[in-house]
Amino acid sequence: EIDATRERYRPSAYRGSLLFFCVSDLALVDPMYQYSLQWFLLLFDAGLENSPPAEEVEQRCINVNDYFTYSLYKNICRGLFERSKLLFSFTLCIKLMMGDNRIDAMEWRFLLAGATSNDTAIPNPAKEWLVDSAWLDISDMSKLEKFNGFDIDFAENVAAWRAFFDSNSCFKDPLNGKWNDSLDLFQKLLVLRCIRQDKIQEGIMLF
Repeated sequence: EIDATRERYRPSAYRGSLLFFCVSDLALVDPMYQYSLQWFLLLFDAGLENSPPAEEVEQRCINVNDYFTYSLYKNICRGLFERSKLLFSFTLCIKLMMGDNRIDAMEWRFLLAGATSNDTAIPNPAKEWLVDSAWLDISDMSKLEKFNGFDIDFAENVAAWRAFFDSNSCFKDPLNGKWNDSLDLFQKLLVLRCIRQDKIQEGIMLF
C-alpha cells in the first residue's frame, strides 16, 4: 500500500531528476557552476513544504513541480553570469519538453550540430546569396520527417526565401508557404539555423 502511494508521486520525482541533471550539466559550461546533490535535495524539500497543498495527488504533483521548477530557476540564475542565463533557460526548457516527449531527438541533434552529410538532392538554387554550407544544412534538414520537401519548396520559391533572408526580424517573421503552420516554434529554430544563424539567439529568446 505504501509502494502504491509512493508511485502516485512519481511525476514529481521524474521532474526532479530532469532538473538535477540539467543543473549538473552547467559545470560543462563553466567550472564555477558546481551544485551539490545535497544542496539540490534541500531546495527540493523546501519546495515540498512551501508549494500549495491539494486534496488530489495529481494536483499536488503539479503544484510541487511548478513551485520547485521556478524556485530552482531563480536560485540558479542568482549564481550565473549574465551571458549564461539564456543558455540555462533554454536548456531547462528543452529538458522539460524532452521529458514530456515534445521534442524530437533528431531535430534537437540537428539544431546543435547541423548537417552530418555532404550529399544534396538538388544543387544550391540561390548561389548568389546563400552559401553552400547553408544549403547543405537545408538539404540535410529536409531528411527529417517534419521537413520533408523543404529543399524542393525552397528551390521553387527562392524569391520568398530571399525576403526572409534579408529581413532583420526573420526570427519572428512568418515562414513561407505551408511551413509557418506545419512547424512549431522549436522547429522554426531549425529553419533559422539554416538560413540566418546570426539571428538564432533572438530566436531562442522568442522561443
